[in-house]
Amino acid sequence: MITHPVTHDKVWFNHTQVFHVAASAIEYEFIHKRQHRMKTLWYSLLSKALLLLKKATTPSINMSMHKLFGDGSEIPDSYVRHIEEVIWKNMVIFP
Repeated sequence: MITHPVTHDKVWFNHTQVFHVAASAIEYEFIHKRQHRMKTLWYSLLSKALLLLKKATTPSINMSMHKLFGDGSEIPDSYVRHIEEVIWKNMVIFP
């Protein structure tokens, strides 16, 4: 935990929206919803399939580039989805 430089609240972060095992599948889903292209649909479906395969074959503690809570318990995919929703809701995209 660190102290926020402006609010002085205690904050915790670990880049979950990038390194959680489900993050890419969720991100490609948001990209496809925005772009509506066959390529983004393909990436979205492929990343979901690869996520299912990885979860079925590898314990989460052994996954490279994956984030867990500090006590080693799993961060639910729904938490990552919520983080992505907040990011996409507040994103400004320039043409």
